[in-house]
Formats: sequence, C-alpha cells, structure tokens
Amino acid sequence: DPIISRPGAPERRGETGPVAEAVKQLYSIKEVPALSEPACLDGGDVMFDGSALWIGLTARTNVEAIMQLKEKVASKGVPVLAFPVRGQGDTLHLKSVMSAIDTHHILVADCPTGRDLVEQAKKQPELQDSTGTCTRRFTFVPDSLCSNVLRIGKHVVMQKGYPASEAIIRPVCEQLGLSLHTLDMSELAKADGALTCCSVLIRKP
Repeated sequence: DPIISRPGAPERRGETGPVAEAVKQLYSIKEVPALSEPACLDGGDVMFDGSALWIGLTARTNVEAIMQLKEKVASKGVPVLAFPVRGQGDTLHLKSVMSAIDTHHILVADCPTGRDLVEQAKKQPELQDSTGTCTRRFTFVPDSLCSNVLRIGKHVVMQKGYPASEAIIRPVCEQLGLSLHTLDMSELAKADGALTCCSVLIRKP
C-alpha cells in the first residue's frame, strides 16, 4: 500500500501534496497514509527485498521515520530494519550502494560502505534462518553506480558503460531468467541521479 514520505531536503517537501493527490486518483482512495514531522525519509533510503523493508539512516532519513513506518506497516507483517549508512562522504542514500535484483538477492557496491551494510545485514535476526544464517544473497560489483539497478518484471536496467560490472550482473540475470538492458545515465549521474531515483514504479490497481 502507498505511503507518502517526508523528504529530508526541505526544498522537496512541496512534492508530497501533488503525489498524494495522484495516488488517490490512481487507486480511487480518499486518504493516503503519510509520514509527519519530525520524520524525514528519502525514497533512496528505502529498499524492499521481497519480505523486509531496509531503511538507510542518512543525512536525509532519520529514526523517527523508521518508527512511523513500523506503525504503518505493522498489520502487513513486514519487518522494517534500520541500517546506518556510514562513510557518507560520497554516499547520499542506501540505494547509492545497493539494490534488490531479485527476492532476497542484493547487488552491492564493492566499497567500504557497501561491505559495512552487508555485515550489518548478516547480524539482523529478521534476515536469518533458524540456524542464525543470513538468508540473503549478496553480489558485489566494482562500480557503485551499477549497484543501483531497476527491476521491472522480468527486466533489469543498469547503467551503461561499465563493462566490469556488466560482466557480473549479466550472468546473474541469465541465471534468474531476466533480460538485462543498459541505459546511459551519465548526465544524471553527475547530480547523483541513479536509476531508481529517476523512476516511479506503480503497480496497476
């Protein structure tokens, strides 16, 4: 179910009203749950891995947002997990260094921030089986931009122009029965624009 976030950047908070109205029209509903002050949550810090919500704690997303999200999804039985994104000098969001390519399968940037997040994930009880083993699969890629992919049905879109990362992602897609597409995002990347940042995926009502 849709939930309207409260962006961490003040200049973006005016977007939430029009988005809420569009969601109401699309799903023919009267109200859309929304986060409220002092919560701050950027979409780039939210990742759903098929059964759990990963929330990155960054300069744009705070603990209050996680608390409010937990309340709003409690009835769905979806765990909401906090992941401090450390070493944020060049890492704006959680999904700047990871994204879900499949259920319980995460692409991760092979960098200190990405590896730290994986170590945090391995210690999360909600991501472990009865033996205490993490149930998620992690695939590392050398280019941080390529850790952010867009999964749409049986298709995956990745940044164009990164052959080393493509050589890793393409076999993963083939193994999963997915078609891989490359897209030139070089200009948008200059402003920290990744594939998921520039996309709004809507499940048809």
